[in-house]
Amino acid sequence: MEWITMGYLVVNTVTDLINRKIYLWISVVYIVSGLVMLALTRNLNGVGNLPGIIPGLLLYLISRYSGESIGAGDALVVGVVGILMGLQGVMVTLGIGLLLCAGTGMGMWIFKKAGRKSRLPFVPFLFLGFLCLQFIIMHDGVK
Repeated sequence: MEWITMGYLVVNTVTDLINRKIYLWISVVYIVSGLVMLALTRNLNGVGNLPGIIPGLLLYLISRYSGESIGAGDALVVGVVGILMGLQGVMVTLGIGLLLCAGTGMGMWIFKKAGRKSRLPFVPFLFLGFLCLQFIIMHDGVK
C-alpha cells in the first residue's frame, strides 16, 4: 500500500508544484487502486481505513470557511492518503508535513523571500512527511 500512496503523492507533488492544481480524476484512480489492493490483500475489513478520511474532511471544512487559506485540493489529497494509510498513518504524515511547511514558511518570511499572505504548495510537504514516516518505520520498526 505504501507504493500506491507514494505514487499518488509523487504525481500530486508534481502537479501542485507545476500547475498549483490537484486533479480529481487522479485521486479517483488512486482510491480505486488502493481499495482493490486492500481487498486483494484481505485488509479490507468493514470500515478499516475509512476513519483516515476524517482529517481530509476537516481540512475541507477549514478550506470552505477560511476563504481557501488551505486549498480544497490539499484536503482531497489528505483524505485520499487517509483512505490509503488509515487514520494513524495520515495523522503522522500530516503532522510532519505541517511542521515542515510551517518551518519553511517562517524561514522564507524571516529572510524576506515571502510575505505573511504568501501561498506555499502543501502537497510536497505532505510527501516529505510521508517519506519521513516511511524512514521511521523502516529503521525503528514502528507500525
